[in-house]
Order: sequence, then C-alpha cells, then structure tokens
Amino acid sequence: MIPLLLMRLLLFVTLLPSLVCASDSVQLQIMTTTENITINLATNESIAIFPGVLLSLSMSPSLMLAIFPRPQFLGDRTFLGSNFSCGDLEPWRCIDDIGSLQVTTVQSAHASSRSDPTDVILAFVLRNRPYTKLVNIPVGRGDSNLSKIYPWYIESADIPPGIALEGYYHEDFEGPAVVWNTTTKADFMKSLRVRRQNEPFPPTNPLNVVTLYRSGYANSSTLSISVGQSAPSLVFLWKTFPLGFLALEVPPGLVFLAYTQPNFEGRYNIFTEGFYLYNTILDKNHLHSFRVLKASDPLPSQPDVNFTEVAQCRPLFDGNITMKNSTSYPFVTRRFCIALQIPQGLAVILYDRPWFLGGYSVWTMETAAELNTTWILRMRSLRVVDIRNAPPLQSSLLSTDDSIVTIQAVGSLFMIYKLGDSVPGASNFEFPFNLELEANMTDGLQLILCSEFNFQGTCQSYSRNISYREKLMPTFRSYKVVRTGDIASSQNSTDFVGCFPPTDPYIEWTPIFLQANDTVNELIYPWDQNMAKFTVPRGMVVAAFSEPFLKGDCFAWTADADDLGHWNKSVRSLMATTVAAWSGCPLELKQNQAFINEITYVTQLSSPYIVSVIGVAWTNAMDLQCVMEYMNLGDLRSYLENVKSFSWESKVSCALSVAEGLFYLHIQHLIHRDVKSRNILMDSVKGAKLGDFGASKEVIFGDTMTAVVGTLRWMAPEMMLFKPYTSAVDIYSFGVVLSELSTHKLPYANALDAKGRALSEEAIASCVIHDMMRPSFGNCPEWFSALGMKCMAQSPEDRPTAVQIIHRLKADLKALRS
Repeated sequence: MIPLLLMRLLLFVTLLPSLVCASDSVQLQIMTTTENITINLATNESIAIFPGVLLSLSMSPSLMLAIFPRPQFLGDRTFLGSNFSCGDLEPWRCIDDIGSLQVTTVQSAHASSRSDPTDVILAFVLRNRPYTKLVNIPVGRGDSNLSKIYPWYIESADIPPGIALEGYYHEDFEGPAVVWNTTTKADFMKSLRVRRQNEPFPPTNPLNVVTLYRSGYANSSTLSISVGQSAPSLVFLWKTFPLGFLALEVPPGLVFLAYTQPNFEGRYNIFTEGFYLYNTILDKNHLHSFRVLKASDPLPSQPDVNFTEVAQCRPLFDGNITMKNSTSYPFVTRRFCIALQIPQGLAVILYDRPWFLGGYSVWTMETAAELNTTWILRMRSLRVVDIRNAPPLQSSLLSTDDSIVTIQAVGSLFMIYKLGDSVPGASNFEFPFNLELEANMTDGLQLILCSEFNFQGTCQSYSRNISYREKLMPTFRSYKVVRTGDIASSQNSTDFVGCFPPTDPYIEWTPIFLQANDTVNELIYPWDQNMAKFTVPRGMVVAAFSEPFLKGDCFAWTADADDLGHWNKSVRSLMATTVAAWSGCPLELKQNQAFINEITYVTQLSSPYIVSVIGVAWTNAMDLQCVMEYMNLGDLRSYLENVKSFSWESKVSCALSVAEGLFYLHIQHLIHRDVKSRNILMDSVKGAKLGDFGASKEVIFGDTMTAVVGTLRWMAPEMMLFKPYTSAVDIYSFGVVLSELSTHKLPYANALDAKGRALSEEAIASCVIHDMMRPSFGNCPEWFSALGMKCMAQSPEDRPTAVQIIHRLKADLKALRS
C-alpha cells in the first residue's frame, strides 16, 4: 500500500491547508489497508493514485469530485456531486472503485461536458449512491422517455443564456410544457427537449386526464383518471403508491376532488388546473377517495356533520371517519378502525370478507367499547345500518375455547385466523412488509397455505407453530384452518367461484370469490370496469348483471371462462348459486322477444354445419328454454385450451366445416356477425358446427348494416368504425379463428404495451384499426397463416369469399392426407 507521505507527493497541487477556505474545500475520509485517514483538497487539486476505499465525502455545493476508474485519470469520468457517509450501517454506500480523482467546480464540470456553449447540461444522480453523471443535450434535441435512464434520475439542469428547456411531466412530450430558462431542479420530468428562446417548438399534445405521481423519478408509476371517473376506495392502489401521491397534475377544464373519507363522504379538497407537489392532502393517511369532474360541473355540497347522528371510526393515524346511516365500505384493510363510537339507533356491521361476505359481527352503542383485536385485524368490509335492520347479534369477543392461529412479524400481531376459516383471496395489504412470519396455533389445528388464489398452486400444511427461522414469507394467496385429520382429499378443492380482474403489476385488486347464494350487489371501481375471467367449480353457476342490485342484462357461466366478451367492461353486480338451484337469468320483455327471434331464426336453418334446434320448452311466457343439438366436445375455445393432441388434418377439417357453415349463411344473404371460437361447437363424430345466432341478421341484397355487434378481438375494422359492412366481416372473424387453431391461445394474447402489460380491449381495437395489427399464428404451415392474413385484410374487398376458402382448404386437406 502507498505510504501516506508518498500519497501526498502524488497530489498534483501542493496542499496548503492554511490557505484553503472551508467553503472551497473537499474533505475525504479514506480507509487504507493500515488506517483511516482524512484528506482536505482545494479546487483543482487531485490524487493520481487513490489509496483505498472512500468512506465519506464533505464538500461545498459549488464543487464536484471527478473520479476515474484507473490511476492517472484514465477511464470514463464520472462525478461525485453530493456529500455522503457510508458508516458501519450502510457499507454498500462506500466507494471502492476509484483509481484517481480531481476536485473541480460545478461550473467547470458543466463547461467541460459541453460540445457547444449552447448545450443544456443535465445532472443525473444514481439512486441511493452519490454518483453524478453529466449529459449534454444540444439545441433541437431531447429525450421522449427519460425512464430509460433509471436507476439514474435527473437532479438538475444547467441552461445557458438564450436557451430554453421544455420539460414535460409525461412521456412523448405530452401535456403542457414547463419552460425553464435558468438552472433548475427537474423533479417529475418524463420527457424534455431543448430550443432557443426565440424558436418555437411544435405544438404539444394536450391531455384530458388527471395524473397522480408516485415519486419524482422519471420511471415512477403514474395513475391517469379521466373525467367522470372516481374511486370510492383507494386500497387497491397502495401496492404501487405505498405513501400516497407525491404530485398531482390537473389539466385545463378539469377538477380533482380529494375526499378525506372513503365513498366520497366527509369533506373534500378541490384541485383546479395546475401541478401540485408534495401536498399532504394527497398522502395515504389523508386521501381515501377521489373524483374527477369537468371544471364546469356543479360541485357537490360540503357535508355539515351532526356528530350525534353518525357513527365514528377512529383509524390508526389520521382523524375520525364519520359514517352516517347506510354508509357501506365494500373493501377495507386491517386496522381500518381501531375504535368505534356509535350513537343510539345505529349499528355497525363488520365482515371478515370483502363485499359484505363471510362472517360478521354487529356493534352498537352498548358494545362499541368492546371492539377487540380480533375484529380490528379481521375486518374486510363495513356497513352502517339502522339498528332495527341489523342482522342477529353475534358475539364480538373470542371465548377462551376458540381455536385460533396468530400471525406475527417483527413482534407485531398482523392477523388472527380462526378454525373454519376458508379464505380464497389473501391480499398483499394484509402483510404490508415482506418480512418473515411467525405463526402460533392452538393444539389440534392445521394451517393450509396455498401459493395461488382459490386454494390453487402449491399448498403447504402446518400442524405446529412456525418460527421466524423457517422463513415463512407472506407470499401465500389463500389459506384454510381445519382440525388435524379433517383435511379434504385434495387441498386444492374449492367451492368458490372466482371472478378475476386482469393482471396488473400496478394495482392490488384481489379477485372476487363467491360461494353458493353469495351476491355482490354493486361493484366499485376498478372492479366494475375490469373483469377478465371466471373460474367456476363443477355444479356452480356465476351470473353477471349490467346494473347494480342484479338488474339489467344478465349472462351466466357454468364452466371456466377466460373470454367474457363485452362483459369484461360491463359487470356491475354478481351472484353465485348451484346448477340445481339456478332457474336462469331473469328476462325483461324485450330480451324475451329477442330470444324468441333467435329461436325462430335458427329453426329456419338446415345445414350439417349449423347447430340445430331440437325444440323449445317453457313454463310461462317469460321462462323460455331452447333445446339445441348436443355437441359432446363443447366449444372450440375450451377444446383448444384442454386438448393435448390436435393434428393439422383435424384443424383444417374444423376450419373447413366453419367455412361451409358461413357459405350456407352467405348464399342466403345472411351474416353471422359473431364468429369466434366460443360460438363454434365441437363433436367427436359430427365435427365442428356454427352456433349462437343471437347477433345474426338477414341482409337485403345489395344493402349493408352499421350496428356494432360481436366481440372486439374477432371484429372486423369496419364494424369497429361503425361503417357499413357486408358478409366480409364474417370472413375477417374466420381469419382470427384460424389464428386460434394455430396457437390454441386467445387472439392477441401475446400483445403487450411498452410496460409489458397485456393490451386492453380498447388498445387492441385501436391497433387493429390504425396500425393494422393482427393476431399471431405461431408455428404453423406458411399457407395456413397466409390464408388467415388474407381473410383479415384491412379492406373487405381484398378478403376471399367463403367458397374460395372452401376450395383452398379442401385442396390443403387433400395434400395433408396424401
């Protein structure tokens, strides 16, 4: 190791401590192989061979430390631009890769980084490390996506005279520009560009959404809310926004209402046009619901609370939440209330499952003081009712002989599970920290933890206490508590219907799980606008309704469904029951007439490639049932998901049968309008047949139609655009079905956005219309994908007819069989 005296001789400038002003000095603490030393350097002084590990740095804000990876100032230069100390608790902050260094001023560092005097210099700071990187941006240049630089983020920008930096709080230069003409901080910037002050840039892309920000980093998560959207609960957001929102942008013409209580209750704060930084009103402990309105909309009145007529819930951190009669919170977290105050005449009902399901306890003025740890931790939804409408009282306290499992982390009690608990959906918010858990259980109990929702995946059983040393992490998604010896033959068995929203890395929305006779009378945002699939155990039925309280249009499923069609955006209420108890969706008169029209229509069809009507049954005019031809393999979508062997000869035969069915319809001037794999039924003897003619219509020869019917992933572009269309829309949908036959997957299943998330139905439709995106075909014969793409030609005139498709498929089938 270099002796201290020799090291001092390697300084390019002789150290004169008596002449060094403290404001222009740098102090270094260095660990050598023999000792820790302290060195003071002045501007332009340097160390050509650095002697060890840098433990701490203290310097004036006007200075920077240029560091090089090799001695004698060789290698790529970076900078240390801020004070730091690694200490014993943060050894990862120590810097052990310095070969040489030099003290410079910030002004000199910026000047040496410029290729031209007009360049803007951006100072990028490495997250959690003191490194600074200087990047020059010439006039006329910019960056449309600053998130690419993560974990580096912009700390400041140095702007020469006469130059303007246009910063945007959104990628791709969207939204209003914030123009800086002098050196500035640059938090929350997501894109930027540089121009001369007297040279205008192209107009910016206006926004019509309110944006909430997690942090000032360019790659940080944001939430965009359109006018009219609202969130009565924010529980689902705390996974991505654990502290709440650090910034808010409201564009012209909109206002953001921030409520201090869930369900838009309590008083609200109004945010008009502007960008708001670090406002405590937006943090997790103060913001509980929000609305976005037009600036011209009338504002709701601020409530005038009479505390003698409302129940009060005291949260863990902020002020009391007031709850009037009929208040309902369908989704709350553990410790949402740690105390209750209830006036005479009201009752508070706490449920141990979301959506007012599962076990419950009733609390009144007489019992509110007894609110105990069990229900403080187990509450998952809450209602306030007139005491006369409360369900029968249940004991609010655990008796001494109750069998329980307690879950702890770092010495704190997180959850109490009880014998008989069968919870198909455990959320991240139950365990906000990714820490090892400890479980203590009553003798004779067995705790079953499953890695996936609804008791799927890998299930692990425990019949004894679990210590921290066993590294039990809060990654389980469902659990049961049973008596030892009472374990079902399969730990994965379930009697819960699963209603799954789409997977989203930014949103913590637990699926909805329903047992027989469970109902959810009103879904809240975002569940009401996002339903991706249903899992339905054998013998169960799940029914979805387009309006709250089981009203409006209805559709029911008796088997798993991963393609809900338009229902993925339309479910407003749900119910589950058994097949034996299910009497069908309640029909309105107009729906009943539409069903009669479909039955009448199908009875007029006679083709071996069309599913036949066998008969009709009814008990009264509103209870019609259509008896259809039995197809023993079910629909093509389910068949493709479950079949292990499906030869190309069989696939082409299936496609040929569908084409024959379309030919039969088209020569009679009929259009199916909803050709997709769910509407193609399979039979081991009869092959494939077209079914479900609820969307079909007769065509007057030479005429066209403009009604939008069908499912977006299979829908032709002209239908999406409300343009007149012909039977060519069926050919387009047939091409999409060919892609399913090839991949066995839903169309566009592999289509992702820039952040790796599955595209929404609206995004898919936009890409189909504007970018001519089409579903992939995977590994298949070239002629098969070519036929599919020909069927999905953008122009209807370029698509083949059904008879041309039949001719081609027959030739290909013959070749496969030869």
